[in-house]
Amino acid sequence: DAVRSGTITSARLEASVRKIVDLKRAYSIYLGRRDAPAPDLVANGRASLDLARDGITLLRNRAILPLRGRILAVSPRNADLAVLEGQPSLGAVIARRRPDAVVQNIPLRPTSSDIDRAVDAARSADTVVVGTTDLLTYSEQTQLVRALMKEKSIVMVSLRGPYDILAVPDVPAYICAYGGREPSLIAAAEILLGERKPTGSLPAEIPGMFAIGAGMHDFA
Repeated sequence: DAVRSGTITSARLEASVRKIVDLKRAYSIYLGRRDAPAPDLVANGRASLDLARDGITLLRNRAILPLRGRILAVSPRNADLAVLEGQPSLGAVIARRRPDAVVQNIPLRPTSSDIDRAVDAARSADTVVVGTTDLLTYSEQTQLVRALMKEKSIVMVSLRGPYDILAVPDVPAYICAYGGREPSLIAAAEILLGERKPTGSLPAEIPGMFAIGAGMHDFA
């Protein structure tokens, strides 16, 4: 319709189509092409992990990190916006490194029973890690965090945007992972357990709390 009405000229449309086709050819994704090289899954995975490591942002640590003692890890089963089969939870990734960690996976909207079960488990732990996903939407997760804070010092790891701390501004330790897929979870676990120091900086302001560029690059 835009071409017929003259809003977009035929020449402009053809130029746009040509540009898209050229890009597809350049990146070996042109439809019908059979000689495109197979993706290097190992290299792609390594690059994804490197990017995640660069981005993980530690915004607060009141003498909790690195984690010590008995760990309880509570996190949603499907933390990422795009759910992929086989993706582990944050707790599962932590348990790979610390087999003695207790893992509790929760739904995005934990029930009162889920919260009670987490609180019971927290009483036997030294530290608690809570993965969160958009607390301003899922208020049930905020209730979970608040209940756990009454029992133990906790570390909150936001697995989507960085704004979860606005719902719980007094949380004693806070990490922004910016995603719930495995590379981000691995990078977050490395920081939690002290295997790496954080290097990321906040890409956006958290109003009234943290400026753009904020981020601790050590644990103290």
